[in-house]
Amino acid sequence: MDKIWWLKEWLRKGSINLFGMPFAGKDTVGRQLAQILDAEFLSSGAILRDYELKNPGSDLTTAGRWTPTESFKRIVLPHLGDEAYEFKPLILGGIGRWDGEEQDVEETLQEAGHPLEVVVLLNLSEQEIRNRWEVAQVGGDQIETATLGVQGGLNAAAAELKREVRVDDEEWRKVESRISEFRDKTWPIIEYYRAMGMLVTINGHQTREKVLLETVNKLYDFAVYHPHEY
Repeated sequence: MDKIWWLKEWLRKGSINLFGMPFAGKDTVGRQLAQILDAEFLSSGAILRDYELKNPGSDLTTAGRWTPTESFKRIVLPHLGDEAYEFKPLILGGIGRWDGEEQDVEETLQEAGHPLEVVVLLNLSEQEIRNRWEVAQVGGDQIETATLGVQGGLNAAAAELKREVRVDDEEWRKVESRISEFRDKTWPIIEYYRAMGMLVTINGHQTREKVLLETVNKLYDFAVYHPHEY
């Protein structure tokens, strides 16, 4: 039986939330999953950066700190109930990253008809985050070429990292701040979903293709062992 078809049937209009530290590839995997599952991809970071562009001086993401919960509720949560997504499943890129926000996210998704079905953690070491950050500083299409000259044995996943450097990625101290925020504020959420039996963990130390393949396979296994009764 086709795993993608099975996942679509299982997910229906539900949602999947992806978590991971900086440079783990949440947006990349999220967009890929959204494409193959005919879903809508929503990223809290993208929503907040768009808000910053429209509201100069708001500076919600540039300091490398998590957005305060009240701002998150006001700016991000309403997107989960957008009527444009009424008949589609949602793939979420780290929405609700502060301990306690998971309850607001779950309630909003439930009310919008997109119940949270499973949480995915893209696991990555801090050393690999540093490696990917160094490669990303080169920027754009030069990344693969530059990687050949970078010392330290960057792996294939880092070599494939082609992305524009965000404002909050320009300085390593800001990335370190985001890592610290993840440990202090997001990790309790991960443990909460682990205890709930809703967590799927993916090895992020792979090429993008292998990360996506492992994600699909593990989501399929999760769906098989957590069937719905409609």
